[in-house]
Amino acid sequence: MTFSAGRRAWRGATVLALAGDLDMAAIPSAEARPRQALEGPPPRLVVDVTALSFVDSRGIRLLLQSVTLARGRGVELSVTRPPLAVWRLLERFRLETRMPLTGSVPDSGGWVEPAVAGAAEVRLDLAGDAQAPGAARQAVGEATSGMPESAGRRRAPGQ
Repeated sequence: MTFSAGRRAWRGATVLALAGDLDMAAIPSAEARPRQALEGPPPRLVVDVTALSFVDSRGIRLLLQSVTLARGRGVELSVTRPPLAVWRLLERFRLETRMPLTGSVPDSGGWVEPAVAGAAEVRLDLAGDAQAPGAARQAVGEATSGMPESAGRRRAPGQ
């Protein structure tokens, strides 16, 4: 699969949507995208990786460099939770602890805020020990209990 990237505004943030294979072949066209997305306002960048099908070490390096670049410019950066195969790679090397993760953003078909009463973003800071994954699942479950799956509630892997 080939790589593609797009940029949109959403909820006062710039969304940099990455799709396909973020690998060595994609780096020449991908590496300028985070810098371009960080030029000027708004002060928040969401890197949408929900459509990535593959990431290699160069792609991971680019994501980590994006986090560092954003912090250096005082920009809040978050990364959407990737597909399971990419998530497992990030988790295997504990990279999810180095990137602030967020839920998904609406697709490019409208970029409107969901009409869900009580929708909220939940952020967790957990210790990096063996208990953290279970504690995170429990905390997210508690924070989203009663919220219908149509409101954006997602099940964590393994549930």
